[in-house]
Amino acid sequence: MQYNCNHSYNYIAWGVRRYICGQYFLCAFACEVLVRLKIIAGLEFGNRKSIWYYLFMDVVTKTIEETKKVAEKFLAELLSRKDEATLVALSGDLGSGKTTFVQQCAKIFGIESKVTSPTFVIMKKYPIPEFSKRSNLNALRFFVHIDAYRLKSGEELLKLNWQELISDPQNLIFIEWPENVMSVMTQNALQISFKSLDETKRRIVL
Repeated sequence: MQYNCNHSYNYIAWGVRRYICGQYFLCAFACEVLVRLKIIAGLEFGNRKSIWYYLFMDVVTKTIEETKKVAEKFLAELLSRKDEATLVALSGDLGSGKTTFVQQCAKIFGIESKVTSPTFVIMKKYPIPEFSKRSNLNALRFFVHIDAYRLKSGEELLKLNWQELISDPQNLIFIEWPENVMSVMTQNALQISFKSLDETKRRIVL
């Protein structure tokens, strides 16, 4: 009986290719799962969050009270940065709930001033009351709200002392329309997206 070396070689090569392809698709699937759970993003941002946090932070709210609960959960998990400001980028169309979310965060911090979208003044800065300091955010001293809707580039934001703001670990910065100033956004910015589903429903993805 003659042994066919070529046939054996082809069979082995086929097996190796199949194994490699299998491993590739397995890795691709695992990466997709991680991205969907935002674990990869969490590691990139340096935040220590549980898997359950990521599983349940894609929510639909119908009332301001429900939005406040999302804000409370977000702030409870948030860790202030030690080497720079803590930056939160809020993306979404007009009326999708970005400003409402910022307002609820401000209330949770005990800020009594009326927080409105700084569309025309671009930026508003509020001191965080001492009594409202949270254990995970006790290094923060200022709550900064920026609306970049009217800005056309990051250069315009630089004129508003952006570098000074972003380099101060005492600042918690919420910026609406970050896509307008992407050139000056830091890689550690936390991303939150908003979408209006109808007149009352808003989808929030953290």
